Amino acid sequence: WFGDDNRWFGAPYYVVGFVTGPGLLRGDQALNRDNAVGCTETALRVMAKLHALNWRALKATWGDPVTVSAELARWDGLLMRPTLEPALVEASLPLGRRLRARLVEPGPVGCVHGDFQWTNLLFRGDRILAVLDWELAMIGPALLDVAWLCLFCDPASWSTDLLVPRAALQPPEVVALYEAATGRRIAPDIMNWFRALAAYRLGAITIFNLMLHRRGKRVDPAWETLALSLPRMFERALELCP
Repeated sequence: WFGDDNRWFGAPYYVVGFVTGPGLLRGDQALNRDNAVGCTETALRVMAKLHALNWRALKATWGDPVTVSAELARWDGLLMRPTLEPALVEASLPLGRRLRARLVEPGPVGCVHGDFQWTNLLFRGDRILAVLDWELAMIGPALLDVAWLCLFCDPASWSTDLLVPRAALQPPEVVALYEAATGRRIAPDIMNWFRALAAYRLGAITIFNLMLHRRGKRVDPAWETLALSLPRMFERALELCP
């Protein structure tokens, strides 16, 4: 159920059924060597099904497709806010310039979750019970989701293991499983560009939420920890998008 009638909650609303189940990275269920392949295969099959939906029939609620340049401009705009941490914004600028200079074709367009990573997937064993947090959902380049999951499987992008399961498959393995689920081959240079964009997106989101945390508007100390990885994350992205 969803709507924009404010009389129920004082704001537009979206209501879904309550699901109980263990979550990865929350201490309820660990990703280990025995279930890493199964969990990742399941996640990518679910992702592929989402991307295969008839997005043209959903435009009335999902909106028009978002282009690669528009998605990049969205995060450029967020980083222009004057209240953000200047050192972190400065660290992001070379990556933003690199991405704009090397824009790629979007590849397949589909329904995109936008934040498809381990903390938003509820598993029981290697079966997904629910995919959470659709705030960034859109119709756009499907590779945004693949690259996002790759980022959360790449220890080389992080200074902390806060959001990367220790037994996670490596990004090339993730891409290969997605290719198997969709029957489509992804050019490595295009995949690497989207992986670099994933780092830029997460960087902008982190810097913005760090500002909200430090100003007391939305207190969440986890953003302080996540922000420690941003310099390395941007460096890694530049390595992927030379």
